[in-house]
Order: sequence, then structure tokens, then C-alpha cells
Amino acid sequence: MPFFETTGPPVHLSGRLGSGATNNLAERQLRPAVIARKVSCGNKTPQGAHTWEILASLAATCVQRCESFAQLVSQATLLSQAR
Repeated sequence: MPFFETTGPPVHLSGRLGSGATNNLAERQLRPAVIARKVSCGNKTPQGAHTWEILASLAATCVQRCESFAQLVSQATLLSQAR
């Protein structure tokens, strides 16, 4: 006998249909960035590691949105120089 039985539809924690109850997909999407960081001997400073995390996250988001990561970085650079 199972530990518990469900009688209704699956519960989605995010409240959105089609989204899973785990972050497994997000973990798998960031895996290449983690491997690249480890292969390149990581970062020498905590700030470098934090910068790598941000850039990897932005790159993954651009892939999901079918946007250009290079254009995003270019626009951000131009905006920061205008300040």
C-alpha cells in the first residue's frame, strides 16, 4: 500500500498549469554553466564568482526567450556608460 494516495489532479506549487513542482528543468538548464565554471578552475574571487552566476543566468534567460545575449550585454554596457 502506498504511503499516501491522491484522488485529485496534481498540485502545482507555482499556480501555473504546465509547470512542474520541482526546479529540475532550471537545474538542468544551468548545468552547462556549472560545468564550464568548474572546467575553467572556477573564479579567484567571490565577486568574480558572483559575476559569473549573473552572466550565466542572463544567458540562460536569453536562450529561453529566443533573445540575443550579446545584444543584451551590449545594451547594458551602453546604458552604464551613459550614466
